[in-house]
Amino acid sequence: MGVDSYNVYRHTDGNWMKIATVQDADSYKDTDVKSGVKYYYTVTAVMDSTESYLGEENTKSATYVNMPSELSATVTETGILLSW
Repeated sequence: MGVDSYNVYRHTDGNWMKIATVQDADSYKDTDVKSGVKYYYTVTAVMDSTESYLGEENTKSATYVNMPSELSATVTETGILLSW
């Protein structure tokens, strides 16, 4: 008997919030992020309506940084000017 689903949790300030329930997959892409903010994540397993422990020992963090938008390249007499 395997896992029924996974719950994905995130926080920026110590207060965990469930952001997704994932079934039939082993990954999740968080697209609701802001540049420069450090996010902490953990995942729990759910089997027969019982959720595994939400603990700090399996926590990962990441800081999302936006790429500059409107990147352009201009050839000049002395090189290539990158602007955004």
